[in-house]
Amino acid sequence: MTVSFRVKIACMIGLIAALLSACTSTPALVGRWRSAPPAALLFEFRSDYSVLLYQDGQVYRVFNYKLLDQDTLQLYDGMGRMRQVDFAINQNQMQFFNPAHPGEVVDVFNREK
Repeated sequence: MTVSFRVKIACMIGLIAALLSACTSTPALVGRWRSAPPAALLFEFRSDYSVLLYQDGQVYRVFNYKLLDQDTLQLYDGMGRMRQVDFAINQNQMQFFNPAHPGEVVDVFNREK
């Protein structure tokens, strides 16, 4: 193989990997989010589709999530219960909306830095 052919193959592999990760990742959602007071709980949405809760020095896996589309989220707890919410992320704030009453905000989270 010539050097230029190897470079082309490496570039193609890199491009394919970038495209695949763009299709399967949720970069806007992934991260740590603190709920609004008075609860002010810290949740971490992870790229493996799990949600962790950090509380009193402990870490709990509280949900698994699934994105149905760009603004609809399903949360599954360990008991098999599912909660579906519409959500929006605007810079460092995420809002959950009541699916029965569009536009009604039910939870607000701020991204932790």
